[in-house]
Amino acid sequence: MAPNQQYKMVIDYILVQKHNCTIKNFTINGMEKFKFYTDHRLLTVSLRIDNLRINRKFKPIVTKNINSERYKSELNKRLQNLITTQPNELTPCPTTINNKIQKSILLAVQKSLEENDLNTVSQKTENDNELQKLHKKRAELPKIKNKSNNDKIELNLVSKVIRQKIRERDEKEVNKIITETIEGNKNIKTMKKRLGLGTYWTTHLVNGEGAKVYDRNSINKLATKFYEELYEDNEKQDNTKSNTDPTGAQAETEQEPEPNLELEPDEVEPAIKGLKSKKSPGHDKIINEYLKMGGDTLAKVITNLFNQIRTSGNTLSDWSYTDIILLAKKGDRHKIENYRPITLRLTLAKLFSKVMQTRIQPILNKQQFIEQAGFRKAYSTVDPCML
Repeated sequence: MAPNQQYKMVIDYILVQKHNCTIKNFTINGMEKFKFYTDHRLLTVSLRIDNLRINRKFKPIVTKNINSERYKSELNKRLQNLITTQPNELTPCPTTINNKIQKSILLAVQKSLEENDLNTVSQKTENDNELQKLHKKRAELPKIKNKSNNDKIELNLVSKVIRQKIRERDEKEVNKIITETIEGNKNIKTMKKRLGLGTYWTTHLVNGEGAKVYDRNSINKLATKFYEELYEDNEKQDNTKSNTDPTGAQAETEQEPEPNLELEPDEVEPAIKGLKSKKSPGHDKIINEYLKMGGDTLAKVITNLFNQIRTSGNTLSDWSYTDIILLAKKGDRHKIENYRPITLRLTLAKLFSKVMQTRIQPILNKQQFIEQAGFRKAYSTVDPCML
């Protein structure tokens, strides 16, 4: 604004900490309090951030704080009605059983975590009593009216002490994790997960036109389009290869009658115990550790679910939906071609595949030729050389 209040001047620069901002509105601030001998004036400017970029972190699911006994008892209570059914009562469908299992597991985890959170809070209040007193003191100091210089100095000192205490506490926690990793001869990957290193989301990707894409939905669309086109070409090549049959003859195999044997809990329990720990879950957020801590009751309910699926011959539609995450490989992290997709299936779907594989594997081994030594248990590549 010109000194005569009639002409508007062009704003050359606005100093802000964030970029990609646009001016929403501005007003003249304090014209009557300041005397200017140039054309510069003070302005109050409202900014709208067009593309807000946040470094988000993946929060790993922690099973260390779960009370296993409380979790097991809560889960048994919620699943009891699926085991004890009345003679005239209809058997629930597989989808209902699956949803009931998922809901019961998540509620049991929540209950066990709530009980443990109360215990951890009581422990923290004893250990961090001094830090809590400083927080209360800092909250009371700004409420003093007509603060003196000593009050202001005391407020600054209390804030500095709080920051120092927090830094010391965080450093002790980091040193504790590193010490446990070294003394326990554990994997560095586990230590990085506990410290939260290398788990930030990418801020943007570069599309085919060279433009940067910041919006999360646009990034998902860009990745989806890239891998759809990539795998579409591979599917066309596979179809052309499979349609060409050089011999023109089909192998005749004798089909044996399928034995109508139901799955037993003795088959499901070893499969549950054999699930690997510290694996990422699917969209239901149920990890392998939840099944391993479930006990006999959960194994019986899962066995009932698998038998119904096996009898019907159709898997659940919910098992067809998976989460796909991208892991950065070598090269520029902002180019989609430098990422590798990984599919995260549901835990129950993986367990069903494992149980069926364990049952089918002996039958398949009998049908294999003795010359086939690769990818078989108790066989080596040296065996064909001795035939």
